[in-house]
Amino acid sequence: MPVAAGVQRICVPDQEICGRRDRDRGGRRQDGNECIAEGILADFLRSQRAEVVAVSIFEYNEEEELKKLGRAEYGKGKMDGRAEGKAESVLLALEMKGSVSGQLRTHILAETDVPVLEEWLKAAIEADTIRDFRDKTGLKES
Repeated sequence: MPVAAGVQRICVPDQEICGRRDRDRGGRRQDGNECIAEGILADFLRSQRAEVVAVSIFEYNEEEELKKLGRAEYGKGKMDGRAEGKAESVLLALEMKGSVSGQLRTHILAETDVPVLEEWLKAAIEADTIRDFRDKTGLKES
């Protein structure tokens, strides 16, 4: 890596000197002492030693972070899918009782709370008419 005129060495964690894995020293990380001894960013490294050490030993594991993100997205997708399935079941039960208005269909499909949708499904199954379902659930025509 080329360096600016007058600069002999650059300290960058996990690269040149500071914070690197030094094979000659058993693979352990350096804490910035060598840079301080050579006057490279000495004032900064002295005043921010704890933070520099913490940052230099932090290892970002992209694969692990992507797995965590994937698990979170999978869980959200699974819950969204459950809610969508429950909403469709509510609509199917209601369609057996008559024509479902676009406004009611939109309202049911927009609901994402699975326990609410389960209650609506029970109400749809027990209701004799769509009006009866609306009365039981409080979903009034606007």
